[in-house]
Amino acid sequence: LSIIHVTDLAHALLALAGDRTETIAQTYEVDDGTPGGWSHRDLGKAIATAVGRNAHIMAAPRWLLMAAAQVDRAV
Repeated sequence: LSIIHVTDLAHALLALAGDRTETIAQTYEVDDGTPGGWSHRDLGKAIATAVGRNAHIMAAPRWLLMAAAQVDRAV
């Protein structure tokens, strides 16, 4: 997971659009520079810190998430 501010993304897109011959058929990965990206746990903690709260991050097992998805589809 990577987080990037919309202004930074817009600047990157404008910079790439400026020289079209070098950017055609190229793939660019714009990210925030966090090595390996953010884990869901780290992102949850960062959001909690940003809003001045403590986070208690819990992992849910795959089977529970799949069951919740099935219930959601049914509803």
